[in-house]
Amino acid sequence: TQYQDIVTMTKESTTPSFSLTYGEETKLPLSITSSDIHFEALPSQRLCIITLRLTVVNDSVQRDIEGALRFPLPDSDSTICGFQLGKDTAVCLPKSKAAEVAYKEKEKGRAVATAASVQGAVYETTLFPLPYNVPKELTLTCFTALKAIDTSTLGTCLPLTFSLPVAHLTIRANANDGSSLRIEVAGAA
Repeated sequence: TQYQDIVTMTKESTTPSFSLTYGEETKLPLSITSSDIHFEALPSQRLCIITLRLTVVNDSVQRDIEGALRFPLPDSDSTICGFQLGKDTAVCLPKSKAAEVAYKEKEKGRAVATAASVQGAVYETTLFPLPYNVPKELTLTCFTALKAIDTSTLGTCLPLTFSLPVAHLTIRANANDGSSLRIEVAGAA
């Protein structure tokens, strides 16, 4: 079947919402000054690569802090395949070794992100360090399925909403085979 249209959507859903917070009990939201979301559709493989790039600023606590990221995935079969904080790219380690390495790296003041849990359609991790008033770029990449919406349309949905306004938001999409694309955004004011 040749698909004529690919739909990429960012909209509200029943999936737990996106959050980037500080404080274990208070869960104060951190400022996101820009967001770039890119959908790269691979129709022949029925896959989509989604790259989320955020500029995050700790503008409320005058020291290095650890943030908690909660990212809703398009579905429970989606796979996180890339993670970067600033210039530091994540490296996968066995769970038994990860806590020890994270502790040692934090003690040295180095960037650390540990996946706390990945369950259902939600990815959770921690981010360190987030220095006071220093913009940090966070990049998260995932693979997800393109699903048939009708006989000529494939689509995917990223259930992403932000708790605070984001000054600069870009949503881009393209297909590697030249298929036409349509982006639908819901929940925007």
